[in-house]
Amino acid sequence: MLSSSVNIAIPNTLVPAKPSPTSFWSDEAFRRPFSLRRLRVRAAAGVAFKEEEERGLSSGDAGDSPEYDVPPTLRRELMPKHVAVIMDGNVRWARKRGLPSGAGHEAGVKSLRQLVEICCRWGIKVLTVFAFSYDNWVRPQVEVEFLMSLFERVIKSEIESFKREGIRISVIGDSTKLPPSLQQLIHDAEESTKENLKFQFIVAVSYSGKYDVVQACKSVAQKAKEGVIELGDINESLIEQELETNCTEYPYPDLLIRTSGELRVSNFLLWQLAYTEFFFVQTLWPDFGIEDFTEALTSFQQRQRRYVHDLCCWPLLALKACSHGFCDADPALKCKNQVLQLAPHGRKSYIEKCLFSRVKLNPCPSGKCFFHSFFLKRPPSTGGEPSKEEGSRLNDNRVISVSGESPDDFPVGLQRELMPKHVAVILDGNRRWARQRGLPPWAGHKAGAESLKRLVKLCCRWRIEVLTVYAFSLENWIRSKLEVEFLMNLFERMMKSELESFKRQSIRVSVIGDSSKLPKSLQEVIHEAEESTKENSKLHLILAISYGGKHDIAQACKSIARKAKEGVIELEDIDESLIEQELETKCTEYPYPDLLIRTSGELRVSNFLLWQLAYTEFFFAQKHWPDFGEDEFVEALTSFQQRQRRYGGQN
Repeated sequence: MLSSSVNIAIPNTLVPAKPSPTSFWSDEAFRRPFSLRRLRVRAAAGVAFKEEEERGLSSGDAGDSPEYDVPPTLRRELMPKHVAVIMDGNVRWARKRGLPSGAGHEAGVKSLRQLVEICCRWGIKVLTVFAFSYDNWVRPQVEVEFLMSLFERVIKSEIESFKREGIRISVIGDSTKLPPSLQQLIHDAEESTKENLKFQFIVAVSYSGKYDVVQACKSVAQKAKEGVIELGDINESLIEQELETNCTEYPYPDLLIRTSGELRVSNFLLWQLAYTEFFFVQTLWPDFGIEDFTEALTSFQQRQRRYVHDLCCWPLLALKACSHGFCDADPALKCKNQVLQLAPHGRKSYIEKCLFSRVKLNPCPSGKCFFHSFFLKRPPSTGGEPSKEEGSRLNDNRVISVSGESPDDFPVGLQRELMPKHVAVILDGNRRWARQRGLPPWAGHKAGAESLKRLVKLCCRWRIEVLTVYAFSLENWIRSKLEVEFLMNLFERMMKSELESFKRQSIRVSVIGDSSKLPKSLQEVIHEAEESTKENSKLHLILAISYGGKHDIAQACKSIARKAKEGVIELEDIDESLIEQELETKCTEYPYPDLLIRTSGELRVSNFLLWQLAYTEFFFAQKHWPDFGEDEFVEALTSFQQRQRRYGGQN
């Protein structure tokens, strides 16, 4: 999807129990950004919202109201194809009003009806909602029975409307646990609407992301055992075909919305959310209305979507679409109005070279070639090491400090007993950090390496047990050869230079990912580091290099299928526990991060630890990774310690 990149402030939407005076989450500070954003949305939407309010649509039930247009703040052509929603907060909504929990669930149904109508009218193709998780079965029996009854009543009352409106309904999850009457009703609804094409409404009932992967793995293992497929056929594509979302043309949500201020995915669509954009809103689900949805879609349309490799795809498209084009016959790659002063390259390699070295392009006289605006106005770097001037600028612009090395130097406000055991970090923003300072990308990567060293020291001092960092993804291999080689050399140099320090500090090092793709010399350095530190116990540093969450699950499924084919295990043995034993994070005592930190303002997980993040708390920092220091880490930890963690409704 093509969109412009706009910097927007996105808070970590959680109200702490005891906000500090300077905390963003003080009542006054929290309300301000949301109210201002909504005022901006209202001002831009103008008459549209006024008309909607008169019809009772802005926060109530859309019901049978007349059709209304897409708000002016949104562009229909940039609408997400698939929106997923974690409908959270029904019980809290009821509790605030002194009502029974059933009243909150009933109110939640009204919000859902409105959202379905809006999606149909605004051109969204698929809506998937998390109605009842696999973990929700542990809730009180009275509440569970009420919810099962509510699902039946809603399906019965809405089925004729779905037929008229061209809405296809699908239900995903473990249906064997549902009451027989509800199972039959779901089957009838799916059969009677399966030819509808206008809109697909997917309801996740008795569902979890881990359950989905387990049943897919079991199906793959059975086919391998029966000889229907070969072990070599097992890959990400095959697993995707076995997931429950194979019922739709668009199985991967573009946007995930979670209400009620929680920052986690709660075991929902783990595989499918690999590149999904997240939007977290403080509003409880029964209060979620058109204004909140517009805010979520506006945020989505303002984002520049990346798929880990960070090679922005729309400059490439701009080259193709530019009315001035490039003359392939001219080895200097002439624009019809301007010669680009570069040695001859093919189109792809030329673009990659520019993206990595930030070559200054002479602007097209017409002013219409917006491709030029993607590059900084500075000449390409001439070497692999920074000049004295560049080194000085790099140091002057870094504002990170790690004060003191004493183990007793513990930040005020944090509680040792509430520290996370496992912290994971997506190190994002190195190249943008460098670009903002007029430096080549490798300067950002070197600055990022220094930030990582400081974070390792902080984790050691504050007794965090495991630190997992996303250093290089499987998708990153498509970056320019020059940048990939630099990063491989950087990993090798860093491990060699830090190995003795790791031994002294009792830091154990593990590397997860597809090591077969790494240079042989780096593989040898990794092996030496892992072997020489495997008895260390103060901190376990896990580096994800050439790693992808889908690849991790796929290799686990392949290993399980091999064991099933060889008769080592039975198909009935395949469950969550067995898959967990085959994942690459089996190298640690604490394989599930308590806290995930992502820098640089992006709100997605980028195919990182998909299975392992099922109940992880998220923290999104605006700072680029090289600027992430002690203050930012303390802020993330403080936010984590103020949260009430839930697992399917249980604290």
